[in-house]
Amino acid sequence: MLLLNLQTNLKGIFDITEFLKINPKLNKPTAIEFRSIVDETQQESDELQFRSSSTERDKSCLPTRRVVFLKVHKTGSSTIANLFQRFGVTHNLNFAVPRKSKHENGYNYIGKPGEPIRKESLSPIPDNQTYDILWNHVVYNRTAFRSVMPNDTVYITIIREPFDQFVSAFEYFKIYGIQFIKNNMASDISVNPISAYLKNISRSESPRKSLSHIRNKMVADLGMTLTQLADPYKRIDFLRQLNKDFKLVMIMEYFDESLILLRRSLCWTHKDILYFPKNRNIFRPRRIFDLEDHNRHRAISFADYELYDFFYKEFNKKMLRAGDDVFEEVRYFRHLQKIVWDQCMTKKHIVFPTSKWSASFHVTQEECQMLRTGELAFLDYIMNITSAKYTRFLKEKMPQK
Repeated sequence: MLLLNLQTNLKGIFDITEFLKINPKLNKPTAIEFRSIVDETQQESDELQFRSSSTERDKSCLPTRRVVFLKVHKTGSSTIANLFQRFGVTHNLNFAVPRKSKHENGYNYIGKPGEPIRKESLSPIPDNQTYDILWNHVVYNRTAFRSVMPNDTVYITIIREPFDQFVSAFEYFKIYGIQFIKNNMASDISVNPISAYLKNISRSESPRKSLSHIRNKMVADLGMTLTQLADPYKRIDFLRQLNKDFKLVMIMEYFDESLILLRRSLCWTHKDILYFPKNRNIFRPRRIFDLEDHNRHRAISFADYELYDFFYKEFNKKMLRAGDDVFEEVRYFRHLQKIVWDQCMTKKHIVFPTSKWSASFHVTQEECQMLRTGELAFLDYIMNITSAKYTRFLKEKMPQK
């Protein structure tokens, strides 16, 4: 076994300004303004949830075993999904997976795209058991989810800076196949198809189409309706309800910080949140955008920007309440990640000693393989074990001859 000397002699703690870097794309508060946000909300009911030290909390809490991870398109959600896939398999939990044939079109979506979740859309599990883990694509509907999942289920999701999410979706769904963009690119190979789309939106989509793969897609995945979209007061109520429903809304731009909050929220270990990036478009071209491109996109995806601004502030409140050691833990976790990325599959065991945040653990070659497995390949495996579990139940239930 390889014993890694990871005892932390990390000197100092991150200054808060290291986290609160201003993104030139967004009008984000300064560190001083974030301090005032926290001061104004110190009496909120969720404050104590993150304020206690991680060491004290981890000694008293039990790992959360029932989780819905609401996938939002092009936000790094496939990478996060792997965490829940591994956790469910390791702990022999019941998965809520689509009741579909493997590899049929859209088999990683529960039901038809856009429709609420129904128990009939899920692969069956043994009687008197409950679903524990859900991560596949399905639009969030508060009532529908609570008719399927147990009352003590914890809800988690992740979002992304809206313009970056839009560009990623545009490339992924190949929107540049629209005819007028093709014509522009044929006459001038230097044409940026995304800028061309933003300058000529009415030629590609109806102005009335406010929810699509590239318009307000994040709020659509989270269940916003056209009625809510059209009313600013209803949009605010929608965001406030999401904030009540979801224990944590992760931010892709602060991926590792989000994972530490996730670990603390679910009382999981560092081993549980290790990851390999999934579903990245390594061939995505680098494009240059100007301020007008950003402004045009904000005009058509205003609700996504409201969503991001709202939960960006909520995320930072949680970070500021997380304790003085939270940034130190982020740095330590990144050190663990680098070792796993460098040595997974080349060592039989990687052993990590006890730290101030978690007990000693090791990562085996089999666990490395799970870390590296793609989302759909893992879905195939989980569909197999879910089906096998139910088949065994039916056989045991049959009367003996």
